[in-house]
Amino acid sequence: MKRKILLISVLLIFASSFFAHENSESVKFEFKYQKGDRYRILSTVDEDIFVNHRKSHHSIIVNRVSAEITDVTKDGQGIHDCIFMTTEDSTGTFTGARFSYGKDYKSIFKRSKNGTYTIADEYFMPTVRDVPIFPDREILPGEKWTAKGHEAHDLRKGFGIEKPYKVPFNAEYTYEGRDENSGLYKIRVRYTMYMENPPVQNYDLDDYPVTTRGFSDETIFWDNEKGSIDHYSESFKIFI
Repeated sequence: MKRKILLISVLLIFASSFFAHENSESVKFEFKYQKGDRYRILSTVDEDIFVNHRKSHHSIIVNRVSAEITDVTKDGQGIHDCIFMTTEDSTGTFTGARFSYGKDYKSIFKRSKNGTYTIADEYFMPTVRDVPIFPDREILPGEKWTAKGHEAHDLRKGFGIEKPYKVPFNAEYTYEGRDENSGLYKIRVRYTMYMENPPVQNYDLDDYPVTTRGFSDETIFWDNEKGSIDHYSESFKIFI
C-alpha cells in the first residue's frame, strides 16, 4: 500500500513539474493566414449609456462578423473581406421604452502577421484596431510589452462626422502563460485613451466631440496552432 501511495505521489509531482515547465516556455505569437480561409465571429456587448452624467438607456449589442481571406501578400499580410452585422436592442431608463437598431458594414483591410491594420477611411469597422500587436520574437510568461493602437468610431449619426473618429492609445500587454483548463495562451491587454479636439467650425452642429477618454481591460485566449484569437472578454468605458 505504501508503494502505491508513493508511486502516485511521484506521478503527481512529475505531472505538476511537467506542466510548470511547459507553462514557462517562450512562445512566438503571430497571425497565420491562408488564402480562401473563412471565419465567423459572434460578440455580445452589454452596456449602459449616460448622457450628461444621467443614465439614458441600457443596450445589448450583438455583432456578427463573416470574413474571408481573399489573398496573402509575400510578407504574410492577410487581405480580409468582411461583413459586420450589428443589431442593438435598448431599453430607456426613465420611460422603459424599447427600440431596436441594425446596420451592416462592409470592410476590406490588410492585417500583418504581428497584427497591424492597413485600412482606408471609407471603412468604419472594426472599432478596435491594432490589438493585439505582437513583437517579432519569442515571449516568456510574465513578460510585458507595449504597442500603439486606436479605436475608430462611427459618429455620422450623432455628430455628422463622415470619417471614422479615431482615438489613439498605447496598449500594455502581458503574456500570462497557458490557461490550465483550455490549454490556450492568455494575453492581458490594457489601455487608456485621452484626446482633445480643436473647435469645429461647423456652426450648424449643436454638439461635437471636444474631449474623448476611456479605458479597456481585455483578456485574449489565443490559439497558437491556428494563429488566431479563440475568444476574449473585455471591460471598457468611453467618455465623449
